Amino acid sequence: MDNLTVLTKWEDLAGYAYIAIKGYPKSERHTLAARTVDALLNIGAAIQRASVISDSTEKRYLIQEADINLGRFRLLVRLGVKLGFMPLKKWEVLGRYTSEVGKMLGGWLKTA
Repeated sequence: MDNLTVLTKWEDLAGYAYIAIKGYPKSERHTLAARTVDALLNIGAAIQRASVISDSTEKRYLIQEADINLGRFRLLVRLGVKLGFMPLKKWEVLGRYTSEVGKMLGGWLKTA
């Protein structure tokens, strides 16, 4: 598994997610939007750390951490959609990005 590919896919996800989250109301800027962005950034941080760690136990832990944060990100985005803060079209595109990153994390976990 090419670690840079996972990181590149996460960057694509993050770029689109920031655009989608900017549409949240101002009242949500420090609550739901901030928590969603935190989960997103935690995914990237875990992927980056896992890509430079040579210890396989630590690497597996970091990949699992990224996967857990991806699940948290999905949950928060779904909540934003249910509350009407994000259009369904943007949610569909984010779903494709998150699915792709999730599949890559799963493959990376199997080889770690």
